[in-house]
Amino acid sequence: MALDSGNVRVGVTGAVHVAPLGTALPTSPLTTLPGVWQELGYVSDGGITQSISVDTTDVQAWQNATTVRTLQTGHTVTYALEMLEVNWVTLDTYFGNFSGGVSELTAGSTLRKSWVFDIVDGSENLRIVVPEGQITERGDTVFVSGDAVKLPITITAYDDDDGVKAYVYNTVAGS
Repeated sequence: MALDSGNVRVGVTGAVHVAPLGTALPTSPLTTLPGVWQELGYVSDGGITQSISVDTTDVQAWQNATTVRTLQTGHTVTYALEMLEVNWVTLDTYFGNFSGGVSELTAGSTLRKSWVFDIVDGSENLRIVVPEGQITERGDTVFVSGDAVKLPITITAYDDDDGVKAYVYNTVAGS
């Protein structure tokens, strides 16, 4: 394949949506999301970070103390971002509850939900669909006069019924 700068993608803009588990999932990068999907609003200029972690254990042979096999012992997919807007959707997402203008900080964990991350570069669209994800980390929230309040979260993706943690849809053609 020849070098083609037209194939270079930049996450220029996009959106993050969340919906209750069981909500119909999109199956293309261009499907319009129904109203049950709630947009989180502005995300900080750090964008969305996808991390794929594979845990392994090496099997060592007695002879020559050489590695003869590597076993995969774990696989984790996470998405991290900072929500910039403070509204009922982001407060409910961050704290796991928001009702009547109040979030209650408790030791309970947030509910598992479905997530959609849309990344747009001109006419090119990338959509990541996480059928079942849960906020497993909330970063520190800093309240200071010189910067916006950011609500940092990390979402861990779990296997769906087909063993898939995330579906990545592109408008890129070919194979």
